[in-house]
Amino acid sequence: IASSVWNCFAMTFDDFGNLFAVENDPDSRPPCRLLHIVKGGDYGFQFQHGRDGLSPFTSWFGQLPGTLPMVAGTAEAPSGVLYYGQSQLHPELQDRLLVTGWGDNEIQSFKLEPKGSSFVAQPQSLIKGERNFYPVGLALDNQGGVLVSDWASVSYPVHGKGRIWRISGKGKGPRSMRIQQGVLLSKNELLQRLNADDPRVRAEAARLVLQTYPEDAKIFFAANKLTPKGKANLLWAARQARHPQLPDMIELALDHEHELLRAAAVRIIAEDQLITNEHFYFSLIQTDASPFVKREAIYGLYSPEAYAAIVPLFEQNDPFIHTAIIHTFGKAGNVDFLLEFAQHPSPHIRLGSLLCLRRSGSERARAVIPDFLMDELPANRMTALKWVAEEQLTIFRNEVEQSFNQLSNFTPELFDTYMATFQYLDGAFNPKSHFMEGDEHISRSFYKRQKFLLAAAANPGLNYDIRRRALAGVNPQYEGLSPELLAGFAGEPHEGFQIEAVRSLGERQADTAALRLLRFIAADTQRARAVRLEAIAALGRHVQPENKTALLALLKQPGQDEAITEEAMRSLEAFGRDEETTPWLDSYRKLLPAPEAAASNEFWQQAVEGEADLQAGERTFFSARYLCSSCHRINGRGGVFGPDLSRAGSNISKERIIQSILDPSAIVQPAYTGYTVKSREGEVFTGRLDKELDSKRHLQMILPNGERTAVPYDQIVEQKMLEQSLMPAGLQLRMTAREFRDLVHFLQACQ
Repeated sequence: IASSVWNCFAMTFDDFGNLFAVENDPDSRPPCRLLHIVKGGDYGFQFQHGRDGLSPFTSWFGQLPGTLPMVAGTAEAPSGVLYYGQSQLHPELQDRLLVTGWGDNEIQSFKLEPKGSSFVAQPQSLIKGERNFYPVGLALDNQGGVLVSDWASVSYPVHGKGRIWRISGKGKGPRSMRIQQGVLLSKNELLQRLNADDPRVRAEAARLVLQTYPEDAKIFFAANKLTPKGKANLLWAARQARHPQLPDMIELALDHEHELLRAAAVRIIAEDQLITNEHFYFSLIQTDASPFVKREAIYGLYSPEAYAAIVPLFEQNDPFIHTAIIHTFGKAGNVDFLLEFAQHPSPHIRLGSLLCLRRSGSERARAVIPDFLMDELPANRMTALKWVAEEQLTIFRNEVEQSFNQLSNFTPELFDTYMATFQYLDGAFNPKSHFMEGDEHISRSFYKRQKFLLAAAANPGLNYDIRRRALAGVNPQYEGLSPELLAGFAGEPHEGFQIEAVRSLGERQADTAALRLLRFIAADTQRARAVRLEAIAALGRHVQPENKTALLALLKQPGQDEAITEEAMRSLEAFGRDEETTPWLDSYRKLLPAPEAAASNEFWQQAVEGEADLQAGERTFFSARYLCSSCHRINGRGGVFGPDLSRAGSNISKERIIQSILDPSAIVQPAYTGYTVKSREGEVFTGRLDKELDSKRHLQMILPNGERTAVPYDQIVEQKMLEQSLMPAGLQLRMTAREFRDLVHFLQACQ
């Protein structure tokens, strides 16, 4: 039916046959999603692009052409979804989707609102439980209530503590209209049950109508007292039974005011090919105002003339309509006229035709790729690059590089797409791990191609935002990234680019030239203060006498800038206490909160209020003092032990960010659960499982320092899941209130 769903846990139909699903989010790309599943839908996730969800080829929000957006974001780890069409719980909950959020101890409700030919919704908390409430599955009981399975523990292994809850409306007693087997019901009684809230009662009543009163099926359907839901159930039953009056009921449905009932009727006609004349479907597209009806009618089209008539719909912002066109016309037999439309003056029609051509699977369709690699619209160019990369079309390698070199400006998304494409074209595909190989220094992520990243960072024709993004992704130890080159970068007239160069200098190992340059920058009063502060923070990474002397010299300068003094004292802490450092360290300690205040979460929650310095928060994140970036990445720089935080603020609240620092064990994403493994030889490994690598003979792990290791299964004598997060607790106790505020606001600003 559809593709590119990440980790679907449950599905449900509404009363008109619309299918919904919930799925967990990739490791670094929240939120989890509530999806409207349609025929031919592409929901943007392919495992070959990595688990973290950060690939430019991953379209988690439907942001890439040809992919579909979510209905809504959900609570963490949604494990169940139920369309609740009844009123027993509360009238306001009728016709809502109920979703369990395992990781957030919550059940949410979603009121669907039409948007184009699909839906959107906002989550509302229905039930918020204690820490031992882990709701999973949902089901209707036979009295209009809802049954909920509760895992009752954060622990994955079977523990015998599970529970089942029943949710009922306040003061509501048992109520059931279920039809007893063998009881003959009158027409009025069946009509009453066709209008029941319970979909199971309506379905059984519809079956009995066709069985008991087969000649009157159309009369039942036409009854004014019959609700649209009951009419839909009669349609499904007549379709399943191949009832001779189904065409009559469909004709009545097409004239009904309820758009979802009309759309359901059109779906039956198209799927069962009850009408094959295109004029019927095209007439509906032209005359019916409902986007839902238009979308269903598109599936009944097939000719070049029909495509020419509906192709202007690509210029409208309805990706679900676009999906119907792509699914319907993306066939090998349509390549000839699709190639013509790929030259259309409208960039949106060109793009739609390109997506159809790729869906066709025809080698002839690839003839349009060179033109699209030079297309003026970034979305068109990115779509062509995605095609080239995912199918490893190395025959277009020169065209890709030519189009890259001829661009004078980039969007960050287009830049990332080029980097990923070079990786796919130049890398080797590993059929065992199902990933592109390369750039092992940080991860197997495909978008860190050193050669092309460094070329982009050094390209003066690119804007500094792109150059900074490129430099952040270059391994500081990369042989082509010399101290001399970094010195040149640090001297360019852009503060952000200078900071990125200084950060790379600080991360170089055993490089005396780099440290000498850092000391020079830290003392250079002609430099921007933010650049000097970054250099001072970097000196704290390397405990060498020359660095200590440089820090003390800064502190002893009369009239020194307050921020410079504070950062120098902070870096000096790495050198320990002696006669020279103790007075300064004592002065710094006075800047920290009093121990009794720092022990209170309320203090830190209040500390984040007020104006923040995002640049200082970024410096705190990348500081060796707190080691945030040793486990987490942002925009290509950092480690892989923890989730990538490049978009932490896009869907994680400020409160959740605060909680993750103060109590890192409160919520641990499943992919980042820690384990200790003991081998027969007595070696003990502590880390998380490396889900990017699949092995039948080895347990793949990522250790806290970012290194990967493989422990043979036959050598493991003990394996335990850790109850606590591998992220150290108490990091805030070493921070000033201002540092904490700046860090939280910086993470929230990562979008």
